[in-house]
Amino acid sequence: MTNITTTLPYLPFDNIQDSLVYSILHDIPTIPLIKGENLIEIVLERPGNMACLNNFKKEMSEKKKSALSIYFPDPVTLIENYKLSANQSLDKVRLHVQNSINGLNLEKIYLFLDVSQSLKYKKLNSKIPGSWRDLLSRIDKPSSVDELVYGIHIRGNIEEHWNLMLDPNFDIISFDVVKNDMPFALDNACLKEKYSNWRNSGNFSYGVVQARENIGITYQDNLELFRREDMIHASGLETLDPALCYKILNHLNNLKEKIK
Repeated sequence: MTNITTTLPYLPFDNIQDSLVYSILHDIPTIPLIKGENLIEIVLERPGNMACLNNFKKEMSEKKKSALSIYFPDPVTLIENYKLSANQSLDKVRLHVQNSINGLNLEKIYLFLDVSQSLKYKKLNSKIPGSWRDLLSRIDKPSSVDELVYGIHIRGNIEEHWNLMLDPNFDIISFDVVKNDMPFALDNACLKEKYSNWRNSGNFSYGVVQARENIGITYQDNLELFRREDMIHASGLETLDPALCYKILNHLNNLKEKIK
């Protein structure tokens, strides 16, 4: 399959969570960023610029690519920050994701619920009726897409979200390691134990480490993390000092070998 790399302008937001919330509230579809190894991730360009999305959909209709990963904010963010009802929030999230994937020609789309570090699992369950899987299942699979895969993406302190990350309703789990969390992520024995349990239980599909300071992301082909099928996710590592990036990657690769 053909690999394409695209550069995205910096976002006018402090973090991708705010960007996605803005896009949902203002009915602005997300803009795709294609990243090597057949992995595509949906992110935002500046509000109002639709050219990138339209060009991407045209290209995707001409030749089927492998996988697309879409991250969208948990509806609790919309409820708490923008005073929406639970049903209003669910509808906005569903329509936003639906509009983003319609017209894409793909083998798989990975739908990630993006949980910010300020949210707790019990708060999520108490605010939104039904399961997260039910929410994601309300998104209709386009006829040009072979399969939808449901996932959870955790930001912030990983230890706060073990229960959510091990929720069997999700087919795939990813997590961020932001700069301030690196000592915990790299050295905490609990992470090694939990990662081993994920791997053995079948609930764990692949690990993601992102160490980014901004959202201006390009993909570097020589960065490699845990592989699952044909997906590699290494976004944002290039925004830090390269030596630190490779130190992280080497540590994780060594950990992966020990767990086998």
